[in-house]
Amino acid sequence: MNEFTFNSGNTTNPFSNFNTGGNIDTDSLQTNYFGNDGLSSPPTNPSIGGTPAVTTGDGFNFLGQGGALDLGIQGVGIAGNAFLGYQANQLAKRGLKQADRQFNLNFDASAKDYNRNLEDTQRTRLAAQGVTGAALEQQLAPYLDQHRIKA
Repeated sequence: MNEFTFNSGNTTNPFSNFNTGGNIDTDSLQTNYFGNDGLSSPPTNPSIGGTPAVTTGDGFNFLGQGGALDLGIQGVGIAGNAFLGYQANQLAKRGLKQADRQFNLNFDASAKDYNRNLEDTQRTRLAAQGVTGAALEQQLAPYLDQHRIKA
């Protein structure tokens, strides 16, 4: 006797005519696990909270997927996102304006500092060479005009 012999006694194909010793109620399996129409997918009309869609007598859907309430909620979401995008854009504009202002203040301060150091250095050089008074100012002015940062 073959070790693949089942209750049916068939030894050629051990998986054909497999007998479980009882009948399987395929109708209840199809209804309970696959929906009322047999081996199809689960019900195709999902509704909010697992309740059936509320419709009017003419079939207008209020609460179900694609219904009036669903579209209204989507509209509110779109409006909210547009408003938040507008506010983010305004905040970015203010941030850019502030960064530009701070850059300009920093640049002006750095230019003044550079120009002051340039003038002090040149005055010291001219004074070390013995140039004083009006002659110092005459030699200093063209040099500073040529090398000064214009802010």
